[in-house]
Formats: sequence, C-alpha cells, structure tokens
Amino acid sequence: MDLVVENFGRINHGLLNQFHQFKGLTDAVYINDIIVRNWKIVPLEFKINWNINSNNWKPITTVEATPALYKFVLEIDDEPEDTFVDVQGWTKGITIVNGFVLGRHFFIGPQQTLYLPAPLLRIGSNDFIVFEHYDAKKYLKFSIAPIFGNTLYV
Repeated sequence: MDLVVENFGRINHGLLNQFHQFKGLTDAVYINDIIVRNWKIVPLEFKINWNINSNNWKPITTVEATPALYKFVLEIDDEPEDTFVDVQGWTKGITIVNGFVLGRHFFIGPQQTLYLPAPLLRIGSNDFIVFEHYDAKKYLKFSIAPIFGNTLYV
C-alpha cells in the first residue's frame, strides 16, 4: 500500500507552545485493525537533478484518479515568450518545467494559471512534469494572460 502525504498547507498562526498544530500523519495507520509499522518513507523532493534525469516515461493511455507523474513535451520553434500554464481542469499538484519547479496548482483557486517566464523555456524541446494528486488531463493548456477565479462553485 502506498500513502501520499504532502505539505501543501502551512501553519502560520498561534504560539508554538500554546497550540499544538500538526501536519501529515498524526495517528496510527491501520489495515484490518492492525497497526502498520516499519514504514518505508520515500520523499518526493523534486530536486532539479531528479527532475531532469527522470526516465522510463510511458505514453498516457488512461488517466487514473490516483497520484501520478505525467510528462509533456512542448516544441518551440521561435524565441520563447512569457506565457501561462492553464491549470483549469487539473485538481491539485505541482508543475515542473525543464527541471525547475514552477509552482503548485489547486482547483479552488483563485489562481488558475502558473506564470511561466520566457527564460525558463528554450528553443526546441521543453519538458513539463506534472505531479497530480487526483485527476489528470491528457494534455497541457497555455494562456497568454493570467486566469483567476474560484472553480469550486462553477
């Protein structure tokens, strides 16, 4: 069994000794009423060397509702320009461009695009890795302008 625990939120209020605020797994995990012990922790740090050197990618044939990594390639023929990665339709995760962690996305907004400055792009092949927690798309979209809005109630 794999459990994905991530540090998406932050604790930014309260005194350390007055309030006990914790993130991640704070209680025991059970399978069939038996406590799971001897964890093997595998951090997903998305450091630049790993991002650039990851391989063994397979074509997307189906999109599962599960945490997964997806790789996309964008071919650029002319001098790159500033743009925005449109993350509408994605649920929650991070986007990496040519090894650089561009940012996080979360469907509730208000930000529905990630600013992608031209210096992070290059003429030729540009690799995008998206770590999606829930529902991925089979493609990436781009926008010439930022998109804001809360999609939770749309």
